[in-house]
Amino acid sequence: MDRTLSRRERLTMRLRSWLRPAIVLGTALIAVYGAVRLIERRYDIAEFTLSAAEYGSVEAGVGTSALVEAEVQQIVTSPISSHIMAVHHRTGEEVEAGTPLLSLDLQQASDSYQKAVEEEKMRRLKLVQLEANQQTRLADLGMRIKVAETTLSSRQRQLRGEQQLDSIGSGTTERVRQAQADYETARLELEQLRQQLRGEQTSAQAEREVQQLELQVFRADLAALGRTLEQAQVRAPRSGTLTFLHSSVGAQVSPGEKLAVISDLSSYRLKGEAPERYADRIVPGAQVRIRAGQAELNGVVSNVNPLSQQGNISFLVSLAEPNHPALRPGLRVEARILTALRDSVLRIRNGSFYEEPRIYSLFVREGNVLRRRDVRLGLGGYDYVEVLSGLKPGEQVVVSDMQDFADHREIRVK
Repeated sequence: MDRTLSRRERLTMRLRSWLRPAIVLGTALIAVYGAVRLIERRYDIAEFTLSAAEYGSVEAGVGTSALVEAEVQQIVTSPISSHIMAVHHRTGEEVEAGTPLLSLDLQQASDSYQKAVEEEKMRRLKLVQLEANQQTRLADLGMRIKVAETTLSSRQRQLRGEQQLDSIGSGTTERVRQAQADYETARLELEQLRQQLRGEQTSAQAEREVQQLELQVFRADLAALGRTLEQAQVRAPRSGTLTFLHSSVGAQVSPGEKLAVISDLSSYRLKGEAPERYADRIVPGAQVRIRAGQAELNGVVSNVNPLSQQGNISFLVSLAEPNHPALRPGLRVEARILTALRDSVLRIRNGSFYEEPRIYSLFVREGNVLRRRDVRLGLGGYDYVEVLSGLKPGEQVVVSDMQDFADHREIRVK
């Protein structure tokens, strides 16, 4: 027979129903916490990259990338507007000076040259014709002047005769005045012809010089057109390696378009770019540290282009070992233009964490624990970063990527 439970008994049973899950949940939480602690203690120190604080030098500079290119190279451009008829070589081949590289369609250029040759001949014949006409005109004026000189002499003799007759009373004053007038008329006509001859001579000389100059200019243009036609044969200007060749048969090319690059691959240089805010630091003579794969090379900034393009300035680097086997054309390498050097400073190896001089929260090894610590870092270089405070010589600090431990204050290791 059932009996009614008291209020106290009902409360006790309810507490027991809640207590069991609470105990299970607590036990599970304790187990999870213990497992996490157990996992934390299992980190192998070999999983981290450590660097010991030590004294040495730190080189700071502007980091960028640079392209390896031949120190001596020559670009061949199209002298005319045409299209490619044939390609005679391939990129990477060795060629000798004068070797045909491409064949362009030269029909239009050749026709223009022949037309210019014919026009030069016509201009030359016109100059000969002009000189002949001028000689005829000047000769005619010269003959007229001789006739006028003869007439003037005759009029002078007549005047003297009339004056003599008048002096002995055989002549008249009227006849003397007439002879005088005839003489003056002949003298003026002679003077007019002489002035006309001088004017004709000056005009003829100027006209000849103008046409001669025009002919010289046209001949210079003709010679340039001939050279252009010769250059359109697209031959190698020097011996070397073809590091670029426009190999698209049938492609249209414009005047000045790059067709080929001939390079001397026995020595190299670097061509780099950097943000224009570093223009005051990148100057000719600045030392450069280069990494080409595993090779470390040295160089010097040899030239800086002062013009900014898209916010960047370009520069060239001469290498101390321009024929190093690690170099090849088109290879992109790391380059750092040195701007500062500090010797005998406390340093650690550089890592992905370093951005600029400031305080960093780094993991420092303390026995079997990696514990966070604020470390002030200064100058940064390729390999090392200057330690200003927060570390002592010999202490080890993690320099590898620790993004997975962003919420950890310490990490246990073995």
